[in-house]
Amino acid sequence: MAEGALSSLRVLDLSLDIPGPYCAGVMACLGAEVLKVEPPAGDPSRRAGPFYQDDPHPEKSGLYLYVNQGKQGVTLNLETRAGRDILLRLAQDADIVVESFPPGYLASLGLAYTDLERVNPRLVLTSVTPFGQDGPYRDWKGTEIVNYALGGQMSQFGDPDREPLKTGGSIAQFFAGMMAFSATMTALFARRITEVGQQVDVSITEAIASMVEGSTSSWQYAGQVNSRTPNQGRSAAEGQYRCADGFVQVSTVVGNNASFQRFQQLMGDPRLGDPRFATPEGRMEHRQEIDALLQPWLSARTKLEIYQQAHALRLPFGYVCTTQDLLESPQFQARGFFVELDHPFTGPVHYPGAPYKMSETPWQARRAPLLGEHNQEVYCGRLGYSREDLARLRATGVI
Repeated sequence: MAEGALSSLRVLDLSLDIPGPYCAGVMACLGAEVLKVEPPAGDPSRRAGPFYQDDPHPEKSGLYLYVNQGKQGVTLNLETRAGRDILLRLAQDADIVVESFPPGYLASLGLAYTDLERVNPRLVLTSVTPFGQDGPYRDWKGTEIVNYALGGQMSQFGDPDREPLKTGGSIAQFFAGMMAFSATMTALFARRITEVGQQVDVSITEAIASMVEGSTSSWQYAGQVNSRTPNQGRSAAEGQYRCADGFVQVSTVVGNNASFQRFQQLMGDPRLGDPRFATPEGRMEHRQEIDALLQPWLSARTKLEIYQQAHALRLPFGYVCTTQDLLESPQFQARGFFVELDHPFTGPVHYPGAPYKMSETPWQARRAPLLGEHNQEVYCGRLGYSREDLARLRATGVI
């Protein structure tokens, strides 16, 4: 197998939950040697569902297993002097440290960037927190929905006449993780020129705020507040509609007469030839009547039938994929997007793979580590501790 794009890098992942581990996990799948350093009780994400076969076991968390792919794993208690000494030894030959502790926590342990820099001037320290390392909010905690709201994204989604909504999943966390990865790679590129490292300060809220350029520009340039966008579009026959087995995204580009003619052909309903629907303005005025003709046609067909028939007529329809649809998608299957990873506690399970392809240095997915799985390999093999030392460290709560 070809080497990964980052196969020369050594990374210490001290981070917890999603953004930092995801950032370091991308590095691992690109070939970096990533050491996941967990507290003896484990990363809190080990206790986050969903769990394999609904068994709340710390080795069966789907979230943990996904964001920590390809890493080695050790346990280390940074609250102990011996634990901090071990970390400084590990940092001496690391290229990157990723952490997500509250601002000031590492400094209180004597592990601030300036402390790490003394043992390794070329080190890049990437810190991912809800609000960043400074500012009036730096010490505040933040959850996914808080970061999403304070980053300005929530104001843009939902019915304009109702409360704002948040999109599903942990969008802010994963996006911040990818931004942390991008910023870290940029810092490494700079290190090739300057021969010195730096600290990368990633704010999850600012990562989300970086995506609201349209709203901020509208306000600054025109004093205009963009309204929330409802699920149904702003034109006729546009939006999400129910069909026989789910939902489809209908988009007829009704401002285009040729497109509307293809829409008529798709439905085969002569009533759509009504002169009232002959112009874009007429179609907007009589949107509800067009929808009343459209819905029974959709309800009688499956989403895949609708999708295929619409695309045959060059109409940009889509369908709302369930998880089963994603796993069975011929497009994803053809590109090998989902990867199967075997794990001692779950057996083979499918996970999302790389969101891009690299022809010479491909993504290499490997399972996440068990808690403390590589303690002996790292502490004895790399740092020279004896097995007796390891037993003593375990007995005193260091690992």
